[in-house]
Amino acid sequence: MSEPWYRMRPALLEVDRQQVLQAQPKLEMIDTGDAVLFRGPFLLEEGGKVHEQFDVEVAVSPRSQVDIPVVREVAGRIPRQLDPHHVIKDDGTLCVVLPEAYWYHYPEGLRLDAFMMGPLRSHLAGQTFVLQGLPWPQKEWPHAADGSLAFYREILGADDRAAVRLMLMLAKGSIKGHRECPCGSGAIVRNCHRDAVWKASERIPRELAQRTLYQLWKRRQGQMTPQEPIRA
Repeated sequence: MSEPWYRMRPALLEVDRQQVLQAQPKLEMIDTGDAVLFRGPFLLEEGGKVHEQFDVEVAVSPRSQVDIPVVREVAGRIPRQLDPHHVIKDDGTLCVVLPEAYWYHYPEGLRLDAFMMGPLRSHLAGQTFVLQGLPWPQKEWPHAADGSLAFYREILGADDRAAVRLMLMLAKGSIKGHRECPCGSGAIVRNCHRDAVWKASERIPRELAQRTLYQLWKRRQGQMTPQEPIRA
């Protein structure tokens, strides 16, 4: 088994630690041997004033190109409910981002402090609204594979069948300009949804498309529920 990335690149880990603690000084870094955890109060500040805080645990263990930090709220303030709190019931993981949308918009990924002060901060700010009985303030994707389908539908402006066809193309790595466009128009890719299809092929990891298709297949076989998240 290969060495974890943070043991092979200790200088990078130190930079991450410094950047994270500069952004969120009350977090503590813990090396478990299998992952690096940042645990403690996450402060929501505005204008130098702390308006709210959540006790969180952020686990960083990039085993592949599709891993995103796993975040849990550990003080029990956020109910483990998919709706309206976007929390996976079984293990308390916060649904901070939709993986496909994350990689589509951040193809190189985000530095850990940028992830925390961007998507994670936005998610926790949304939780403060819901805890007050208010609607979620940001855009919401459906859960699990339904969110993936909605994302692909959006970039193609088409239906679920088209979304699945695009996932199949991404999973096979078979994006070519002369192939029929997955939207179902009958035109070839280069004369139809060229930009959206090529952008997706360049940014969304092939492994992620394969995982989503596998989840859809298992659901069709009755082996999993629509709410179960995509896992490696």
